[in-house]
Formats: sequence, structure tokens, C-alpha cells
Amino acid sequence: MNVISPDLSRGLKTNDDGHRGYIVGLLKKLGVPRQMLYVRRPRENGSFWRRKINHLQVLEQARRLYRKQIVCVHPDIRGGSLERTVQLNAAWAKIQRRFKKHGHELR
Repeated sequence: MNVISPDLSRGLKTNDDGHRGYIVGLLKKLGVPRQMLYVRRPRENGSFWRRKINHLQVLEQARRLYRKQIVCVHPDIRGGSLERTVQLNAAWAKIQRRFKKHGHELR
């Protein structure tokens, strides 16, 4: 009989994208401007996915910023950083996955 410890079972139940506000933090790290992420009225900024913003435009901006940064830090170029490249790729993959989950996908 396989018995899973409570600590391990808790880890299985959590979603891999983390906690509340996680997507906004990833977008900010890529350099997406705050004006694109928030609406003017503070009470309407609860959930990122319910905000009255153009989510597809935010995703397009994130992709532009990702591509711009990845070209600069890629390890194949002089002065590139493998560690930063891995971080950027992981962040972009998470952003794409979250947006796709909420019905926003670039072609």
C-alpha cells in the first residue's frame, strides 16, 4: 500500500504557478509598464484576469519585451548569460501557460 506523506500530498494539490499576484510579478520583471497592468480605480484591480484591460495587448507587449531581452542575454553572443536566459525562458513559458489557461493566446 502506497502512503503519501502529508507534506508531499500538499505539494501535489498546489498549482504550479504559485500564489496570488504571481502573473503580475512576472510581467513586471519582463518590463511590462504598470499602466498596462492596472486600471485607474483601485477597487477594480483585484484579480488580474477580471481587470478591464486588454489582456491580449499585455501578452503581445510581454512577448516583444521577452524577445528583446533574450537576444541581449543569449549565451551564444558575447557577454551573454546562460542563467539569465534560463530565467527568461522559464518566465515566458509560465506567462504563456497562464494566459492560455485564461483564453488568451498569440498566434
